Amino acid sequence: MYHHYESDSSGYYTVTAGIEIVNESNVMNLDRVTIKAGNYLVFEAIGPNPSAIINAWQIIWSYFNKKSIYERTYLTEFELYKKPHESAVYIGIK
Repeated sequence: MYHHYESDSSGYYTVTAGIEIVNESNVMNLDRVTIKAGNYLVFEAIGPNPSAIINAWQIIWSYFNKKSIYERTYLTEFELYKKPHESAVYIGIK
């Protein structure tokens, strides 16, 4: 999860690796982060990683460097790894 953005993608931010927890009673000594509710653009990354996820980020940066009808919130963004060769990047938008 990418969060605590200082400004935008060129500033400092925090990256947290995590997993979805179903039963919190079995988890101790871990920090909790919450994915903020809101609107997200989803960029699919199909193929072997890390090359697929790197390619997805290059597409995202290119997409938002152009005039877009969407504006990034820089609040919460995350990568979801669904299967070995199927992942996606969720970008929070206004």
